[in-house]
Amino acid sequence: MPYKSAVETDADVLAEREAEYTQLKHALHLAQADRQHYIEEMQSAMSKMKKTIEKLEAERNELLDQISIVDSKINQAKDQRTCEDLANLADNKDWLQQQIAQEKAKHVELDVKTRELEKNLWSLIHTAGTNQGAQEAMDKLRKKQACLEGRVVHALKTYNDALGKNMRKTCSILSLL
Repeated sequence: MPYKSAVETDADVLAEREAEYTQLKHALHLAQADRQHYIEEMQSAMSKMKKTIEKLEAERNELLDQISIVDSKINQAKDQRTCEDLANLADNKDWLQQQIAQEKAKHVELDVKTRELEKNLWSLIHTAGTNQGAQEAMDKLRKKQACLEGRVVHALKTYNDALGKNMRKTCSILSLL
């Protein structure tokens, strides 16, 4: 009997082992199926994400291209207007400087003439002896001098206005850079 019990024990152990083996084999099969299903889901999700990323990157690149085109056109137009303004200001500056130089020369010339006329007037007063005639000539001379000084003041005001505009344009240009 002891021999039977060992054989029966071996058969029982073998049956248990086969049942355990079958159970483990089934569990392995389920785990592999779950793993395969998970991998397929992940690959599908990754594929969708990659497509979405590629689509978004394409849209981003298109938007950046459009922005650079718009910026470029606007900046080109601003630069062209600024260059034209600078050229006009340079021309105006040269012209105004010439006008000021001419007015200053006229002013100096008129000062010389005024002094000569005053000398002549005083010599006339001295020789003629009449104060009223000299006073009238002096008044006439002063009016002429005031008129000429007004011209010089107007020319200087025009020049200063042009310089002010030039300075504002220069500041706006520098702020664009």
